[in-house]
Amino acid sequence: MNDFNNAIMEAGLEDAGYSGNPYTWSNSRLSERIDRAFINRVWISHFNDTVISHLDRIGSDHASILIEVKDNNCKVKPSFRFQNMWCKHKDFLEVVRNSLEQPINSNCPLTSLHLKLKRLKFALSSWNKFWRQKATVKWWKEGDSNINFFHNAVKKKRKKLNIDKLRNEEGSWISSPEDIENSGTIFYSNLLKTEGCHFSDTDFYFIPNLIVDHDNEVLTAVPNLDEVKDAVFSIHKDSAAGPDGFNSGFFQCCWDIVKDDLLNAARGFFSGYQLDKAYTSTLIVLIPKSNEVNTWKDLWSISLCNVKMKFLSKILVKRLSYFLPKIISPNQTGFVPGRGIVDNILLAQEVFHTINFDGKGRNIALKLDMEKAYDRVEWNFIIKMLNKFGFSNNFCNLINNLISNVWFSILINGRSTGFLILQEA
Repeated sequence: MNDFNNAIMEAGLEDAGYSGNPYTWSNSRLSERIDRAFINRVWISHFNDTVISHLDRIGSDHASILIEVKDNNCKVKPSFRFQNMWCKHKDFLEVVRNSLEQPINSNCPLTSLHLKLKRLKFALSSWNKFWRQKATVKWWKEGDSNINFFHNAVKKKRKKLNIDKLRNEEGSWISSPEDIENSGTIFYSNLLKTEGCHFSDTDFYFIPNLIVDHDNEVLTAVPNLDEVKDAVFSIHKDSAAGPDGFNSGFFQCCWDIVKDDLLNAARGFFSGYQLDKAYTSTLIVLIPKSNEVNTWKDLWSISLCNVKMKFLSKILVKRLSYFLPKIISPNQTGFVPGRGIVDNILLAQEVFHTINFDGKGRNIALKLDMEKAYDRVEWNFIIKMLNKFGFSNNFCNLINNLISNVWFSILINGRSTGFLILQEA
């Protein structure tokens, strides 16, 4: 077996993956994945959209393997993505400074920051294209093998995220790119839309008023430069960028140039300026939960928002963290630093252990499973809860400004699909 594995490595082969039943052989007592398809880097570079399917076993203890090479005619327009390696170039900071220091005709600091970054995006794209063309031919030749290696690695990773076919909401299989994109847009728009719940004051009678005026003054105070810097540098520089393409690595590298614009934007936000879709646009990235993806529910959804909006929420989150111990009850053990969710698990085990003991009346236990609980909390419920705890209208407006008017796009097979605004009914 070791010789066989060594031969595979020396030949530059790798497992092509699969879809369908995880096992290709069975003798009624044991099942294994014995039959595999191997491909090399040359194959990946020429036939990127290769699908391996395990078919049903018919008349044999081995399953047939179907290899499909698909012609993907969907051209994906490349979008701007800031590259951290640009920071190492000797001319980079000068390009950024020349672009950002040009004046913008806007009285809104939030709009000013957005327009400056939009202008910088075109400047960096042109600059990157220029210095790559000026690179020597020798450098390209020497780096060609490494470039091919990393490109193939990226292609393989993207292939794992590719959706070749799945069942739509009606249970029918769909495989065309247009049908998959339309189905994904419908699914996530239905998943994240409001259900139109309405609440009265009597529903919140048990919520104590715990936040005092001084707390609200601290929460809503106009931030200083140190707070803005802490928020920006608390985001990992290699974290994925939002739809505008600028990750936190850009803001950290160019801090001395962009800090005044970020501070003005933060002050504008805390002074009541509204965030528009240039800030609240969000990209939903889909990650398979397993090798077998049959429905949209088999995918994790991760939201990528713009750093120029994320650092604003970071400022609020850090301030709010100091007051959470006042409003979170002691029996809430999950997602609280210093507490362990295992405590409630042990308590539940003790309860179920004694549930059949004789006593007055009868006992009943309910297990509640709320699907996508965090994604489906109603905005008016959040604001109502904050008000009842004593948070001021000013603070509630800041929270509402961050969570409302959010525009979503879904990344499906490398293409940004849909542009959905999630509004309350």
